[in-house]
Amino acid sequence: MLKKFLIPKLSRKRLSILAAIFCALVTAAALIGVSDNVPGIVLCYLATAVPFVALTCTWRKIRRFLILMAASFAGFFVFVLLHNAFYALTIITSHITVLSRLMEGLHVTSFIIAVFICPIGFVVGAAGSAVLFIRRDETMSWINDKLEKFRQVPNPYFLLHITARFLFGVGLGLLLATWLPIWTGWIFIIVALVISVPSARTILRK
Repeated sequence: MLKKFLIPKLSRKRLSILAAIFCALVTAAALIGVSDNVPGIVLCYLATAVPFVALTCTWRKIRRFLILMAASFAGFFVFVLLHNAFYALTIITSHITVLSRLMEGLHVTSFIIAVFICPIGFVVGAAGSAVLFIRRDETMSWINDKLEKFRQVPNPYFLLHITARFLFGVGLGLLLATWLPIWTGWIFIIVALVISVPSARTILRK
C-alpha cells in the first residue's frame, strides 16, 4: 500500500526531464550561493518542489493531497523541535567528537526538512487539493454558471469591472514594490505569462 502511495508511474522521459531540472536548480543555487541570498534560497525551494511534482503528478484523489498537506504541516513543528533538541545535544556532547558530529548532522537534517521540505509539501498538498476540488463536476458546474452570468453583464458594467481589477492590481503592485525586492517582480511576470498561455493559445488559434 505504501509503495503504491509513494512511487508514481512516470515515463522514463518525464523522469529524466524532472531529474535534469532538479540538477540544474541545485547547481544554480550552489553557484550563486544560498547563505543570506534570496535568489539562491528561491532556487532551493524550486529544486525541492521537483521531487514533489514527480511524486504527485499522477495522483487523482484529493485524500492523498490532504494527507500530504497535513503531514507537512505537522512535520514542520516536529522537525523544528527536533532541530532545537539536536542542537542542544550537539553542545552537550561537544567533548565527544563522534557523538557531537552525529548530533550536528541530525540537527542540520532536521533544519533542512523543516525549512525546505515541509513548506513545499504543504503548498503542493494544498494546491493539488484545490485543483482537484475545482475540477469536480459540481464545482465546474458552479464556475460555468458564474462565467455565464459574467458574459451576460452589460458592456458598461463589464468595463467598470475590468477597470476596477486593473486599478486594484496597480495599487497592490505599488504596495508590494515598497517592501519587496525588485527581482520578485520578474517572478510575478513569469507566473502571469505561464498562466495566460492556455487562454492565449485559444484566442490566437486560427
